[in-house]
Amino acid sequence: MALTNIVTFLTEIRELDIKLSLVNGNLKINAPQGVLTKEIKLQLQDRKGDIVEFFSQSKWQSDNKKISRVENPDSIPLSFGQQRLWFFEQTNPGSIANNMAFGIRLSGLLNASIIQQVFDELVQRHEALRTTFYVDDESVPYQRVSDFSDFTVQTMMVKGSPTQQEEKVDALLAKEIKTRFNLVEGPLFRAKLIMLPDSSGEVCEQHVLIIGMHHIISDAS
Repeated sequence: MALTNIVTFLTEIRELDIKLSLVNGNLKINAPQGVLTKEIKLQLQDRKGDIVEFFSQSKWQSDNKKISRVENPDSIPLSFGQQRLWFFEQTNPGSIANNMAFGIRLSGLLNASIIQQVFDELVQRHEALRTTFYVDDESVPYQRVSDFSDFTVQTMMVKGSPTQQEEKVDALLAKEIKTRFNLVEGPLFRAKLIMLPDSSGEVCEQHVLIIGMHHIISDAS
């Protein structure tokens, strides 16, 4: 059977919410009650060999397209976008034009140590969050990925009335936006957990997580 024909048939089957899968070389069929008519059963039986072959080839192609991890070289060239941002920073020292910051409100009881663990895993997993920049002897900029050592989520408690707390959070977010990054020394990624207790000061079920990063390691969208 031609490939286009089997793809068309499988597309029609999928539109009927009939799910086909290949398990240990055997074709498995899962369909809503009443959908699997006698005619469809006959078509599946007649085309079983083609379906199994199609699924087997798809799995082989998928397995052989897996991307292998490659160790980073000592000197990693900048992308064109990063070059533009790097030279902007050099000609505008102290600029905060490329700072990115946002706040995420979290409601409910929260374990700050879990938040720290999450960010440890995040920074360890994503090399962009461990990247800094430097120039070589010929003044050509490069980026360097550091090994993971530690990452600190700053924590602070803001007491007061809800209005006072919101004003303080806004001020902290504005401060994050205005705090410049050092592209050479890093880090270029920051996190701060703001705890907002109730009027008693004993129960805290409202939090704001402030994230800051430089545009050179992140998409601005």
